[in-house]
Amino acid sequence: RFVKAFVRHQDSAVGGPGKKLAPMMTEFFISMDLLRKPLFIDIEMRGSGRLFNEFTLVLDQIMLEAFHNLVPDNVPCSINLNVQSVFTKEFDHFAARSSAEKLKNVVFEFRQSNIVEHFDEFQVARGVIKDKGARIAVDQIFPQTVGLVDIEYIGASIAKIHWRKGAEEILNERKRALKYLTDCGVLPILIRVDDPKAFEVGASLGITTFQGFAVDALMKQQQEGGAA
Repeated sequence: RFVKAFVRHQDSAVGGPGKKLAPMMTEFFISMDLLRKPLFIDIEMRGSGRLFNEFTLVLDQIMLEAFHNLVPDNVPCSINLNVQSVFTKEFDHFAARSSAEKLKNVVFEFRQSNIVEHFDEFQVARGVIKDKGARIAVDQIFPQTVGLVDIEYIGASIAKIHWRKGAEEILNERKRALKYLTDCGVLPILIRVDDPKAFEVGASLGITTFQGFAVDALMKQQQEGGAA
């Protein structure tokens, strides 16, 4: 019942201005906004520091246990984890239940700040994940921190960069760092895209993959248009 009530999914899609969007990968996640309404009224969860981080470890365990009931086989997908969650019995159980073929389609997303804070543990977790045949994405890369961490060097193949107000100017200043990402074979994804302008800005910077409410809306329009 918890999973049905609070787990959501959202596609990353490849495209650009004037181009049809094609789904690339589906992220499955527990919605903090949905959790807050019935369970944490008037509590600013994300501002709770280490208490919030401890809570996300519990959510990781739920996602790992629910994964095989959520995600169909052979569907490219991602889930968010804390670095520490790779060393839990829930992760071991998840890996034991996953075929090598299925793991090839799985991307584990770690927050950039979580990787930096627990880098020694991350290096071990990276080895575990690579041995399973899965891939790594670095999540929550804010515009000001693009280039702060060498994404290719730490073994990730995807960089998820937050779109936010004022991002255009900052990302233009980080153009060289973005080019370095793509030159290294790292896929940048512009996420939290709620403004159609992000497609144009992304395209001007060589970004062709997007995720967010504006992406959801555009893909829905495309599907309805195709059905008509």
